[in-house]
Amino acid sequence: MKTFRLALVLGLLLSSHAANAGPTDPLADFLGPEGCAIGPSTRALIEKAGYGNDTIEALIAQAAPDPQTVRTGEWIVLPPDLCLIQLPDVRSEIQFDDPDVKVITSRMDTYAKDGFRGCFLFGPTIMDVVQKTRGWDKAKAYFEWVRFAAENLRAGKLAFYGTDPAKPPPGFLVLTGDCANIPDINAIRRSQAIRDREFDFFIRANASDVICGQGKTISPRASEIIQMRAGDENTNRWLAIEIAALGAAVGQISNAVALKDGMLHPPFCHFE
Repeated sequence: MKTFRLALVLGLLLSSHAANAGPTDPLADFLGPEGCAIGPSTRALIEKAGYGNDTIEALIAQAAPDPQTVRTGEWIVLPPDLCLIQLPDVRSEIQFDDPDVKVITSRMDTYAKDGFRGCFLFGPTIMDVVQKTRGWDKAKAYFEWVRFAAENLRAGKLAFYGTDPAKPPPGFLVLTGDCANIPDINAIRRSQAIRDREFDFFIRANASDVICGQGKTISPRASEIIQMRAGDENTNRWLAIEIAALGAAVGQISNAVALKDGMLHPPFCHFE
């Protein structure tokens, strides 16, 4: 299994597919936001979108000869030359200007003594607060937080940034209004450009170390894999958290049932 994982990561590192190559098959294009994965929950979405079983099987047959096609459990993850995993395009009911969000956003200098300047939000605090202020249950609060994080990471309005791998930031940085006036803003923009460009690669490489159903979502080698790919261009040693937060919203509708049981599905993990 370790040999398989190493081969998969090396294969991805050596692959030449570009982030702007894009799939040409309509079904593959449809599957990009669903993680380029065909399995029990995504099949229902595919069929609901009007694609018949013959079309699905034809796409699987097209992917079969590619060595980067992943078959794991009941799932098939299409190769990057055929389907690129896309950043999630989602909207949340939680907004920065909501009174219950503004009150828990830190001041610019709250964590300055710890070496972090900026306005910070902490995910678990948001989820606790919106359950109390809006009457949401835990599941609703979780999914709206996931959407909020993904929506604003994609838009460049949030970041999880730090240059020391041994010192995690106190939360997600808010990058709107005066909160964006921080020394690291240019470095943050560069790291997020890398994240967006290499999103497909990072999701696939991370999955090589994450076993479905074991509760883990981030590879212990995630930061190492990111630096192997990005090199000195990336200064954010916590970029894996941004990628995981975005990944949680990819195919969120199809993931919802699985996540109720605490279980992600491919392409975010693999079965043994």
